[in-house]
Amino acid sequence: MSYEIHSSQFERVDGKTIDYIPSNDAVFEELENFTEEELLELGLQCWKGSHYLFPHEWYDAIPDGFEVVTINGEVEAFEHGVSDDDKRFGVLPYGIIRGTDSVDDTYEDGALSIDT
Repeated sequence: MSYEIHSSQFERVDGKTIDYIPSNDAVFEELENFTEEELLELGLQCWKGSHYLFPHEWYDAIPDGFEVVTINGEVEAFEHGVSDDDKRFGVLPYGIIRGTDSVDDTYEDGALSIDT
């Protein structure tokens, strides 16, 4: 008898290596103005619509108090050592809403799903 164990996917599946870690708070403040291509190049991943999740490698660089949007569509102030550092597919369970969309615009239908 043999068993096969399946677990959550923790590492990236896109083969991208995260080479850039933001070095100051100003970068985080400007991320919502970046294009989709720029965010993807930096290693963020689209979760839903204009919601992009941070690479897990950025955890120590996120400024305390920076407002993040969770995968549940909730806005929270990031707190190093308190905010979740779990990763799935290489990203944290929160990030930013890109462009002029709001959390309400992005989550008006409620249900969450990874955009493909």
